[in-house]
Amino acid sequence: MARASARALAAFLLAYTLVLLGLLTKLSLWLDEIIDLRQIRDSNLAGLIAQVPLNAGGVPLNYLARAASVHLLGYSVFSARLPSLLFSVVAALGVYVLARRLQLRYPVLPVVIFCLFPMQVRYALESRPYSQALAVATWTTAVFLSLKARPGFLKLLLYTCLVLAGLYTQPYTVFVPLAHLLWSLRDSRLASLTAGSIAVASLAFVPWYLWALHLWNASAAAHQHYDFQPKSILMLLKELVGAGYLGTLLTVLIALLALRPNGIRYRPLWILFIACAVILPVLADLLFGYFLATRQLIAVLIPLALLGAAGLEQLWLQNARLTAMLGAALGLVLFVGSIQFFRRPRENWQAAAVQLSDVAKQGGCLLFAPPESEAFYSFFLPDLSHHNCPSGSTPGRRLVALAKSPYGPLSGYAQDLHRLTAAGYRQINVLYGQEPKVYLFANSQ
Repeated sequence: MARASARALAAFLLAYTLVLLGLLTKLSLWLDEIIDLRQIRDSNLAGLIAQVPLNAGGVPLNYLARAASVHLLGYSVFSARLPSLLFSVVAALGVYVLARRLQLRYPVLPVVIFCLFPMQVRYALESRPYSQALAVATWTTAVFLSLKARPGFLKLLLYTCLVLAGLYTQPYTVFVPLAHLLWSLRDSRLASLTAGSIAVASLAFVPWYLWALHLWNASAAAHQHYDFQPKSILMLLKELVGAGYLGTLLTVLIALLALRPNGIRYRPLWILFIACAVILPVLADLLFGYFLATRQLIAVLIPLALLGAAGLEQLWLQNARLTAMLGAALGLVLFVGSIQFFRRPRENWQAAAVQLSDVAKQGGCLLFAPPESEAFYSFFLPDLSHHNCPSGSTPGRRLVALAKSPYGPLSGYAQDLHRLTAAGYRQINVLYGQEPKVYLFANSQ
């Protein structure tokens, strides 16, 4: 049975990896990826470390993993995103280990559910830290359960290192070992070991925290502030697994089947895991004044995949037909959710940069709203920075391209528009109609 399960796992992960490899470069880079990659591609190690805290909550380990890939393979979208793909596979392996520890009859099933979650698929294909954070959180939990079963110094050391790696990958992963600690309070020895590991890892994180805190605060102040409203709950429910309200509803419904008494091993642990993974990031955002994003809750996908598989196994013993229907419905909804992620309109800074370059080649000059967004276009075509329109005066060119960022304040765009209109320019074309938009103006005088 174990060999058959291992073969099934290998076959599934091979197919999963090949699919991800085929999709890795299909989507354009979006703003957060560009911000990270500007630092990774264009900086040496010391420069990269110095720039990491400029992003609120920025920590170095996830940057170093991607920097290693970019500098070893040369910069490309493929090399930038490859670590996320690999960490996704590592996380899936961790889910399998957890399923075996929970003695699930079909330990590959939670791996399939986990890999189908559109939220997980998204960050397996983006140059962001969340796939790496998932991998660390998964293996931290696997080592914790192994430590519970048979304590040992090497396991304790590994657990401590994983907690520390989580803090230096994405700080909110610390909420996972906090769930471990709360559950272990019934066992004084395990609680002491867990608390000691968290304390040691936290102390090792303090130097970075003290150095980076003022930069984090400055970055957070420059962006959206915390604004939790009743509609925020709806947003979290819609985006939790990445498949809309229906995907969340089906996942939670099936997971609840496993939370019945005797439904799954370590049932209180998974309840605490879900609670900590969902509630604590929301409270942390409130504390630090940062905006709420569902990706900060991504660790919840681990228990949801395990509970979903356990729930289907429990239901199968009672009603095989209903289980098949629910399982098929869940798989279909998750699959469609991933397809929709690829089909929805997506910002394309590179395509907009090409349009701006064409105007520059025709002798036109470029305006950027807001002005600092010019760096995101120049990431793809550095020469664009040499074609800015004169500041504070009329452009003095027959053609002017105005690039409008979807993230900038409308006031800057309105000022540029007024400036062009007052100088006798009129809009003659929309060169790029998606985001970021590029408008072409010509002098009518």
